[in-house]
Formats: sequence, C-alpha cells, structure tokens
Amino acid sequence: MTLPAYFLRPDEMGWSRRFGRLHAQFTVHVKTVEIHKNLHLIRPAMSTFKVLIVDDEWLIRSELRDLLTQYSHIRVVGEAGSVEDAEKLIDHEKPDAVFLDIQMPGKTGFELLNRTGRAFKVVFISAFNQYMETARKYDPVDYLLKPISKPQLAQVIQKLQPEEA
Repeated sequence: MTLPAYFLRPDEMGWSRRFGRLHAQFTVHVKTVEIHKNLHLIRPAMSTFKVLIVDDEWLIRSELRDLLTQYSHIRVVGEAGSVEDAEKLIDHEKPDAVFLDIQMPGKTGFELLNRTGRAFKVVFISAFNQYMETARKYDPVDYLLKPISKPQLAQVIQKLQPEEA
C-alpha cells in the first residue's frame, strides 16, 4: 500500500521580511511512502513492559516512577500505597513486573504475593536488609535497598528484559 506523506521544507530563499520581522517560507512537498501490508505482524525491537509500583511512601513511588520513565520500553501502569490498592491494580492492569515494598502499614508485600495468582515478576524495594532471606523464597528478580540509584535500577531493568523467542 502506498500512502502520501506530507512534510515541510524551507524554500531556498526561505526567509522574507513582513512587518519588520523575518518569516520562514515553507513549501509543502508530497512524498510517497511504502507501508507494509502486514504491519501488524512486524514486532518492534523491544516491546513495552508494564510495571506497577507498590510502596506506602509517596516520595519513593514518585522517584521510582521518574527513574523508570527514562526507559522508553517501560510503562508504569499504576502506583499503590497499600496492599489492598495493589491487589485491585494487579487484577485490572495485569503488570509484567511489580516493584514491591515489603513493610507497609497493615499488610506486608509478602502477604500481597501470597494473595495474588502471581503472573508477574517481582522486584523488592526496602529500606531494610533484614527481609532478604524471606524475600528469596518468592524468587524475586532483585532486592533493592532504598534509596534506589540509577545504576542499581539499570541492572534490574536488564534482568527484567523479556526473553526473545
């Protein structure tokens, strides 16, 4: 299928003076572009990875979201400040990975994992290293200590990459 594509290119003498100001003059050019008829079958080099952030501290959620938005293939689909909110988001959004705090008011991140049908990868985030041994039982991608640094997160993102078939 061939579709016209429109683009603007400045004229060779692309500047004119009108009312004492310089204005660019543009000419519309039409260029034909070939569109592959099986475009829906072409897989992008890196697919979008849906991530959920669960932490009771809004500042940690905000900082982690800002760090994750630097990765074009990662999409933060939600944030939760409690286990109850996280359960709802997991059911609704079906994330590929969850960045999960362990110690939260009311219930722990471990309780969340026990209550869900866990079809996602887990990255634990905690201010305490005392939970590492228990966390290993849940086969996490990684265990990050707060505050999370860019190099730490970059290593985790590498581990989260979906395996190509």
